[in-house]
Amino acid sequence: MRAELSTIQQTLTPEAAAVLSRAMEEAARRHHGQTTPLHVAATLLAAPSGLLRRACARSHPASAHPLQCRAIELCFSVALDRLPSNPNPGPNQNPGGGGAAPPISNALMAALKRAQAHQRAGLLLLHRRQIRRRALPLRLPLPFPLRRPLPRPAQPLPQPPPAPSPGLRRRRRLGGDPQRREEEARKVFDVMLRSKKRNPVLVGDTDLDALVKEVFRRIDSGDAPAPLRGAQVVSFKSELAALPDKSQIPTRIRDLGGALIGERSVVLDLGDLAWLVESPARSPPIVSETGRAAVAEMAALLKLFAGGVEGGRLWLLGTATCATYLRCQVYHPTVEHDWDLQAVPIAPRSPLPTMFPRIGGNGILSSSVGSLAPPRPSPR
Repeated sequence: MRAELSTIQQTLTPEAAAVLSRAMEEAARRHHGQTTPLHVAATLLAAPSGLLRRACARSHPASAHPLQCRAIELCFSVALDRLPSNPNPGPNQNPGGGGAAPPISNALMAALKRAQAHQRAGLLLLHRRQIRRRALPLRLPLPFPLRRPLPRPAQPLPQPPPAPSPGLRRRRRLGGDPQRREEEARKVFDVMLRSKKRNPVLVGDTDLDALVKEVFRRIDSGDAPAPLRGAQVVSFKSELAALPDKSQIPTRIRDLGGALIGERSVVLDLGDLAWLVESPARSPPIVSETGRAAVAEMAALLKLFAGGVEGGRLWLLGTATCATYLRCQVYHPTVEHDWDLQAVPIAPRSPLPTMFPRIGGNGILSSSVGSLAPPRPSPR
C-alpha cells in the first residue's frame, strides 16, 4: 500500500501532494486509524488557496452566503469527530501525533487511482484529437452505388417494456413499500414516546410528506402507541399559509396556545421548517426577529403543556431538508433544546432496493435514530 502511495504521490502536483500530506497529518493528530477522503475534503476546505470555497460559491452564485462555507466546515468537523479514534498510538505514532502517518484508506486509494486514470485518459484523448486535426481527409470513389436494400431480420425486434401505469407511478412516488413505511413510522413513534428530545423533525429530500400522512393516519385510526391514541392533530402549516404577513407568526402561536388549553393530547404539524429561516431579501432583519420570536413563543407553549395540572401533552412534528435543518441550527442555535427536537433522517428510496440497500452513515444524520445522540468526545 505504501509503495502504491509513493508511486501515486510522484504523479501529483506540488499543491495536491501538499494537501494529501496535510490530510495525513490531520488524521494522525486526531489519532484516526486511516486517512479517508473526508480528511482530504476538510483539508481542501481549510486550504489557504480557497479553491474548494470558490468552487462552492460558483456552484450557486445566486444564493451565495458567507455562512454556507461555515456550515460546510461544521459538517466536516462533526463528521471527523464521529470517526473512531485510537487514544493509544501504535508503534508508528507517538502520542503527539508525529511519526508515521495513518495508512491510506481503500476509498481514498481508489479515488487517487481514479484521478490518475482520468488524467491519463484525458492526455490520451487530447493526443488523439491533435492527430485527427493534423490528418487530411481521404475521399475514395466507390466502384458501385450503395442501393442494395438492407436485409430484413429473421426474427422480430424485441419490443420495449410497457410503461408503468399512473397508479403504480403514484404508489412509487408516495413510497409504496409497506415494510419500509412501517419501519419509518415506528421510528417516528419511538422518538415521540421519549421523555426528552421527543419532538421529531423528519430530515431528508424525498418521501417526507408521505411519511407524515402515514403517521397522522395511524394516530387518527388508533393504530399508534397508547399515549398517542386519540390525540388531536392540529395543522399549523395551514395556519401559516393563511397568514398574509409572516411577522404575525409569533402572535398566531400565542393565540394557538390559548385555543389548545384543556386538550389532553395534541400533535402540532409544523410542516416544512423553511418558514423559520427563509425570508424575503428585502427585509432579512425583520424576519430574523420574527424567527427568534417564533422560537420563544413555541418554547413557551411547550412549557405550558409540560406544566399543566391536567396532564396534557403536546408533540411537535416537522419536516426539513438537510440544508434547511442546518440553517435552523445556524440561525437559531437553541431551537433543538427549546423545542425538544430530535432529527430523524429519512433516506431516499432506492429504485432497486435489493441492489442498493439502505446504508447508515457516520455523517451528521444517519439512518438510525439512536446514532443521532450527541457523540461522546474521544480522548485525545
